[in-house]
Amino acid sequence: MSTEGPEEVEVPRSNQRVTVAGAGAVTSGGDGPRGILSFNGSCLEVGLGGDLRLCRRRLFDRRGHVHSRSFTARRLEVYQLEVDVKEAVVTSAIDDLIQQKGLSGVIDYQPLRQSASPRRLSQLIRLQYFLETGGDWTGNVALIHLAKNHKQHKRIQQLPIQLDEGDVEQVGLRETFESRGQCLGQWSLIGRRCGLGCGPEGIHLSGLVASEDNSPASAGAQRIAALMAQPSRVWDSCCCDFTDWSGRAKRLVILCGDKAGDPFSADIEMCLHPGGRARIALHSTEEPRGDGVGVAGSPQTVALARTKMGSDAWLIRGVSEATSTGVSKGGVGANEGSSSHSRSPRQPRVKPHLQQTLVVVVMMMLLLVAIMALARRTIMDTSVR
Repeated sequence: MSTEGPEEVEVPRSNQRVTVAGAGAVTSGGDGPRGILSFNGSCLEVGLGGDLRLCRRRLFDRRGHVHSRSFTARRLEVYQLEVDVKEAVVTSAIDDLIQQKGLSGVIDYQPLRQSASPRRLSQLIRLQYFLETGGDWTGNVALIHLAKNHKQHKRIQQLPIQLDEGDVEQVGLRETFESRGQCLGQWSLIGRRCGLGCGPEGIHLSGLVASEDNSPASAGAQRIAALMAQPSRVWDSCCCDFTDWSGRAKRLVILCGDKAGDPFSADIEMCLHPGGRARIALHSTEEPRGDGVGVAGSPQTVALARTKMGSDAWLIRGVSEATSTGVSKGGVGANEGSSSHSRSPRQPRVKPHLQQTLVVVVMMMLLLVAIMALARRTIMDTSVR
């Protein structure tokens, strides 16, 4: 390929021939004029064939003496470059990597493979590099399935995700990719396809099924704090820890939806508020049943949450009560025994608006008693006079 200005060229990692065909600078040597290729202040002879990674770099010391040593070339800025790379070799390597990384049926690249862009080959080489050095994809594969099952803000209509030139381009340079770490590096390749719904309250993956607020120092708040501090998996499920815009710590426990074949996604969100108050909520994208409201509208989700939470099911009163009254019959985990999952005893709770009404009534009664006492005393004083 030829350009009028410098061009960045990615050198493939696999064993392929790379030939320098020309350069913008020419100098005279003992055997006549020859082209040179500038590389970080050193010189590389033009027309050198074979594996570019095995060439020699010429370094000049302060006295003008030349020293040569081997170097590994990954990126060159040149004016004219002819790269003899077989596209079939690159695509075959990509196909093998997709298979090895467990990405079959999750990621594909047909739009890039069929692109008519003159940059197609270089982008294929970049994709090969990102897959080869991206590490273990298990975590992000789960997020891809979760994004597909997220119906409220659905971005992935079907799998596999078909990567195109824009997806590879957004990753940026290799240095940027490598500096992000494996997980974020992978996400930079697929992130724009998996955009999940976010709002001022944080991440919202699904619709609310049931929730519970716990006052500071209560048994519920203490248990939620312990679960959020637990370093390992919670209820044998994947966890996502984050801090929302207001600085509140949150933990998202993925119950289902992160695996191939899951019919819907469900999660439990735990949140610690300043002052010790704690909240726990169950969300789901299950197809609503009946009126679709609350636990009665999501029986499979409730049954799954009951099974996963085990002895912690009491934390969400709607889950434990719905299970005990048979709402989850026929759902996931309906055969689980209820004796080992009974919720811990809790004091009856009065709804906030009823609490306020009772306070007002009591205050009015006390005021009335005070008025009556004052009136009686006034009457007695008058009669004495």
